[in-house]
Amino acid sequence: MSAATLARPVVASTPTRPYEVPTLSPDRTEVVRIPMTFEEYENLKYEGKVEYVNGEAVFDVAARLSHGEAIIEFGVLLRQTFPDLVTGTDVDIFSGLNVRRPDIILVERPANSNVTLKLAPVVVVEITSPSTRSEDWLRKANEYHKINAQQYWLADPEARTLAIFANDGEWWRPVAELDADNPTASIPVGDRGTVEVDLNQLLPVR
Repeated sequence: MSAATLARPVVASTPTRPYEVPTLSPDRTEVVRIPMTFEEYENLKYEGKVEYVNGEAVFDVAARLSHGEAIIEFGVLLRQTFPDLVTGTDVDIFSGLNVRRPDIILVERPANSNVTLKLAPVVVVEITSPSTRSEDWLRKANEYHKINAQQYWLADPEARTLAIFANDGEWWRPVAELDADNPTASIPVGDRGTVEVDLNQLLPVR
């Protein structure tokens, strides 16, 4: 298996006005970007995942069962390993006027719940899918680097792989790449200790 790397993104979009909230098939292979104001974004009613990036609402399909199962497994692992930190799901992260909603974040325990949105995450986990793969590997990698996230984990339930990167200040440095042939690793997380990662537990064969 070749070493995973995170490429710096080139972003392009096609403006569309007026907009309608899209109906997305679970088999869709890309997100839908619709220009709108932040106020319009805040008032959206949409059952799937939606984020706000560079003046556009980014719509994704509702999560598949394997996606939801992976979120639970990764969340339990991080919560049990780092009980003094906060493990959250579907928490908005603000970077300027952009709003991302990672599948899982691990952050220092804030003084109050609102501060969570402004803290640099210790770990960000994205569970990729056909519709979000390029978004997760390109655009989000750049944005999470800008907000000084310390580690970025990219899990793919379909391929049963996990790529882990550390923020070295310049970009993302590969730390580990897990697959069926190499399913376990001990991952140091800064000065907070080590997490034992087992792909067979996190992304089991169904």
